[in-house]
Amino acid sequence: MAARKPRKRDPEARRGLILDAARELIAEVGTERASHRAIAKRAGVPLGSTTQYFPTRGDLVAAALARTTDDWRRELASWQAALEESEAIPATLAALLCEYLANQDLTRIETELYLAASRDPALLPLAHQWLDGLAAVLAPWADAESAAAVAAFIDGATLQAVVTGIRPSAEFLELAITRLLP
Repeated sequence: MAARKPRKRDPEARRGLILDAARELIAEVGTERASHRAIAKRAGVPLGSTTQYFPTRGDLVAAALARTTDDWRRELASWQAALEESEAIPATLAALLCEYLANQDLTRIETELYLAASRDPALLPLAHQWLDGLAAVLAPWADAESAAAVAAFIDGATLQAVVTGIRPSAEFLELAITRLLP
């Protein structure tokens, strides 16, 4: 029998695998039901691996949600670039929002982060990364109050799409954004 080659240990890859599995589960079942055991099973790793990297379920959920904010930063950077090229800000923003809402996993995780942050103040800075980041992206085209109103509208539209499973039309989004921007 030939000797097996030892597997190369890659702690960062395993940590990433665990976080990806956690994000998938959070999108499917929420933060409250994303347990170490379920995440380990999804990731295909021993249960001890999840607790090695993340001693508590709260640590694991927080790290998975923090990883989501990395996605948001990239998303907001792409929104900013698209808006800078646009001649019709409300229409462009509506189209960007439609694309965002099509990613149900990301929108569910956003909603889960908001709910978790309402219960755990340590998660508030993560939630504010999206809220403040969106208002900052809108700043060149709106005063602070209007940017905050559009950000609140986008959050509300996202929440409704997550809850109902129905995404608003680009026309509806554009009309609402047009009315909120000066």
